[in-house]
Amino acid sequence: MNSGKAVSWLRDKLQCRFFLFHMNSVQGAMSDLLSGHQKSQTDYLNDMASKLSGWLGDYPGASPRLYLVGGGVRDLMRLCHPKDMDLVCRDAAEVARTLASINDAVLVPMEKKVDQPCYRVVDRRCSNNFLDIAEMQGSTIDEDLVRRDFTINAMAIELGEGGKPGRTIDPLHAVRDLENRIIRSASPDSFLSDPLRILRAVRFAASLNFEIEPSTRIDMARLAHLLPQASSERIASELLLILNAPRSTRFVGMMDRLGILAHIFPEILPMKGCIQNAWHHLDVWQHSLSTMENCGFGLAMAGDM
Repeated sequence: MNSGKAVSWLRDKLQCRFFLFHMNSVQGAMSDLLSGHQKSQTDYLNDMASKLSGWLGDYPGASPRLYLVGGGVRDLMRLCHPKDMDLVCRDAAEVARTLASINDAVLVPMEKKVDQPCYRVVDRRCSNNFLDIAEMQGSTIDEDLVRRDFTINAMAIELGEGGKPGRTIDPLHAVRDLENRIIRSASPDSFLSDPLRILRAVRFAASLNFEIEPSTRIDMARLAHLLPQASSERIASELLLILNAPRSTRFVGMMDRLGILAHIFPEILPMKGCIQNAWHHLDVWQHSLSTMENCGFGLAMAGDM
């Protein structure tokens, strides 16, 4: 891959992307603080149901069988403000066209993966109000879920008429891993299906302050050489999120120990063992990590002033 392009992304886009990514969650947290109480899971479910009802309430005829999946379900289970509303169903293209039509919304075909059609339906009056609708993978919702990246993202909530939340589907015991703060691959083929998931594992560990369980770390190290198959843009996006997490130096060190960084930034290799002058007690690489750690500490202290 073109590592110079990824470096340029990190230099030029860091603050902007961080701001955009966190805006919705910050707004939700501020709303909770101003209301004077901590929302319960029921509160968040009711909020989500209200939004879904706004989209699905006027669906003509029998409602399609829809499932809320992904990060939105994970956030609900963690008592956090959901940032996304990702749905899966059969005939996703037709469902998306219908929803766009009855809501006078914009339909945007997306190409997250060539073999997995996905459509975004966006409110014309509020671009932050949108649904992502993807084609269900496999013959059942359980088969779809086990094809996902990590157990914590492999849950679904079945939706009834008008988007009313129903039963929670958790074939891989994601709730248990959430409670134990564990990142675990959803299947042995998870990283082979999409090598970028190697970085996503680090990103989730960093942003959620979770631990990556041992067998998943072993697979990450074993398959790190596949990372250059992902585009520079996707790699840079994940790196930005890792670097914006608290104590990000710890996770940069983790990527180094697992052999991940060598495949993204081969320029790092000559820095290791490169001795500096008598005024330095670390080699160039360890000095860089120490600088990064102390910069983060300084920024945190400035933010508290």
